[in-house]
Amino acid sequence: MNNIDPTMEISANLQEYSKVIEDINNALDEFYEVLPDIKNTKGEERKENLDIWVKHINDLKDSCKQLIDEIEEKKREINF
Repeated sequence: MNNIDPTMEISANLQEYSKVIEDINNALDEFYEVLPDIKNTKGEERKENLDIWVKHINDLKDSCKQLIDEIEEKKREINF
């Protein structure tokens, strides 16, 4: 049996969720900084640059989704 307090797990997950949100915010800030450079590229180079950024942001989004799912599961466990 797991001896970890579910509310402590939720708290840890919320802290991790906050970190992921901060990472997304930082990634978006960085993206907007490099966007003018990307706009100045053409063809395949532009597509590759945008693909990299889309993947990075989607990875962060998936991390958020996973943490939300974990929090929801813990909430159900403790009838929060």
